Amino acid sequence: MNNEPYDVVVVGAGPAGAAAAVLLARKEHRVALIDAKSYPHSGPCLSWFSAGAASMLQDLGVPIGPLLDHAIGKVTFHNADFTKSATPNFQQTPGYLALRHEVENALVTTAVNAGVRLFDGVAVAGVQLKESSVLVGLADGQEVAGRLQMLAVGRDSDLLHRAGFTRPTAISLGWAVQLDIELPADARDISPQVALILGLDEDGSFGTCCLCDDRLSVCMNCKGDEREANEALVSLCQR
Repeated sequence: MNNEPYDVVVVGAGPAGAAAAVLLARKEHRVALIDAKSYPHSGPCLSWFSAGAASMLQDLGVPIGPLLDHAIGKVTFHNADFTKSATPNFQQTPGYLALRHEVENALVTTAVNAGVRLFDGVAVAGVQLKESSVLVGLADGQEVAGRLQMLAVGRDSDLLHRAGFTRPTAISLGWAVQLDIELPADARDISPQVALILGLDEDGSFGTCCLCDDRLSVCMNCKGDEREANEALVSLCQR
């Protein structure tokens, strides 16, 4: 175990956790950042980042030039059977299309450069909450002590329950499944654009189609079990 406890132990090195770690380290707090993934990591996930993401990343010290250079030029809304569509005329870009893993890698690198201690590639095995501290046990046997703990693991993580937090019963969880396709060379001269398909069922499920450079990404967000989510994605792609 580390002899001196960290001021804050952040579990989850996604955008929220890494950004929090950077801000805490800037205030001269000793910060540990834990994630089961190894960094840098890779993946095909094309994501829509809001228009405010550019200034937020800049404020954190993340170089955004290579990350957010695909401003969305067009967004189209469709109903479930594609019989109705609407394309708003935005005065400025509604956001950017970027590979999520590249943004996450840049944020984690910025955190490490700010003095954050990264524990990556190892899952959290257990959490002990004490009166004035917390002890996070890792799957490789390490123990990380801190005065405070911050969980940035998503509301569907069982770590919330293991840490003693009760999930609100009002929250109805769902699934997000995604399919990424590399486009042929003759189909790549298209500006970044997004299509949203709304009202796919009575529970408010929706789909997004993002087109950027050489990649088409189709994502389905729906309630129900994993099998139903996968079937819904296939059905959406067939339309």
